[in-house]
Amino acid sequence: PSHSGAQTSMTIDSILGTSQHSTRHSVKTDVRSRGTETLAGAILGTPHYMSPEQAQTRNSELDARSDIYSLGAILYEILTAQRPVEKGRLRTMLKQIVEGRIIPPRQHTASIPTPIEAVCMKALARRRKNRYQTAHQLVADIEAFLADEPVSVYEEPVRVRLGRWVRKHSTLVSSCAA
Repeated sequence: PSHSGAQTSMTIDSILGTSQHSTRHSVKTDVRSRGTETLAGAILGTPHYMSPEQAQTRNSELDARSDIYSLGAILYEILTAQRPVEKGRLRTMLKQIVEGRIIPPRQHTASIPTPIEAVCMKALARRRKNRYQTAHQLVADIEAFLADEPVSVYEEPVRVRLGRWVRKHSTLVSSCAA
């Protein structure tokens, strides 16, 4: 079938099947362009996952660090079962994002390990220069955390580092203690 001149309205929520009843700004695309064209100054994305530069429609500043912010928002939601900004009026949500008013994950759930909270908050940094500069850096810290290794954004107390060393060298420790 021909899609000549056909228009479609898409949101991230419609793609993910998570549409909720709230104010959204749709992106109009020509099907033939495969969704690569957007209007300058348009608000793009789901507000809960927008970086501050997206929330301020500074689209010329969008780069990998904007995506890292969004990944940080997803990590936040995984850790806390809540979104980084409270659901509410669009204007209020955007203001929270722009001002960097994110409640640290451990304030929601005290059992969240401090190193992964530090990773999450680094990804959600208000200023792009304070976020991970590449997705590889973010992934490396998440993988380090999952492997019970130190992460780059949190200096562990000596007792934690010592405990890790003892666990990894349990045979040596056991033989020395005997």
